[in-house]
Formats: sequence, C-alpha cells, structure tokens
Amino acid sequence: MLAGTGAAAARFSDRAVAAVADGLGWLLGDEGGGFWIGRAGVRAAVHALDRGLPYGPLVELVSAHFGVTGEPRRRADRIVRLAQADRMLVAAASPLVTEAAAAGDGPATEIADEAARRLAATAGRVLGDGPIVLAGGVLAADGPVRTAVTTLLGGHEVVTARDGAGGASWLAALDQLGDLGTHARFTAGDRAAAPR
Repeated sequence: MLAGTGAAAARFSDRAVAAVADGLGWLLGDEGGGFWIGRAGVRAAVHALDRGLPYGPLVELVSAHFGVTGEPRRRADRIVRLAQADRMLVAAASPLVTEAAAAGDGPATEIADEAARRLAATAGRVLGDGPIVLAGGVLAADGPVRTAVTTLLGGHEVVTARDGAGGASWLAALDQLGDLGTHARFTAGDRAAAPR
C-alpha cells in the first residue's frame, strides 16, 4: 500500500504485479493519499471561513500555508484562487491536517480517519498472502493516518518499507545475483519491509 501524494495498492506474486487498486490520479482517484488529505483539509478550512464557523488549528494552519490574513471571507477567496492556480499547494497541505489532528482539531481528525478508511479499503481490494507493506510519506511516517490504517488492517502482518532506492536496486540486480541474502547489501541491513 503506497500513500504519498497519490495512493495505490498492489499485490505481487513472484516479483510481478498480480493486482492493482486505485492509483487513478489526483483528480479522479488516489483516495486517502496526500493530495486527497490536503484537498479535504483546504476544503474544510475554506468552508469554515466562508460560513463563519468557529475554527481551530486547521484553519489557522491552512491560512498560514497559503499566506493569507484578514477577514474570513477574504481569506477563503484568496485560498481558493491560490489553490486553483497551483494544485501542489493543495497537496502540500496534507501535513497540516496531520498536525491539526494531533492538536485535537475535530475536522482534521475526521479527515485523517476518513483517509485511513479509504486507504484500508483500497488495500483490502488486493489482499493476498504475505504482509501488507506500507510505503510513502503518508503511511511510512508515524501519524494519525498510519495509526488508523494499521488498526483497520488488524489481523494482518503490517510492515513498513524502508529504503525504496535500495530495494529497487536489489530487485534490478536479483536476476544477476540470484541470492535473496544479498538484500541487506542494498538496503543497509534492513529487510525490504522491516516491522514497526
């Protein structure tokens, strides 16, 4: 299960892709990934500003991220314009949702929980034998989304991918080396997915 800016799950068999779920891109898919989380956080902040709702850390963090100040509706309008001009600003808001959730912000916590449900559902579509390997900035780092995903995937062995470049190098060299024991030479001694 990979969740960075995007999100996708794949099942592998004999080092070949056997099944894929999601990975449909920021506009139509990648549910629960970083862009999805950032968009949900920015949307929640803009709606709170537009509706004059009481707000907490999420709105303040999003406002600061977009560099906007002033009265609420003016801030909402400016955030919308900036978000439409550069979607990567929206993706970069993902860690703000995590930070706000850690600070007890209700809307941010709901977004993190929903992201986890979507990611776990995506993983569930391709489950097979063997461990579930979590990878990407959203799932490899400790935080509310990772915590909720591992809880939702309870009953399965869940491990975390470590050095992606080392693992890719090992896979590329595997046919020549023919020895699974060489993995440590490429990944500094870690398993491909060391348990957390």
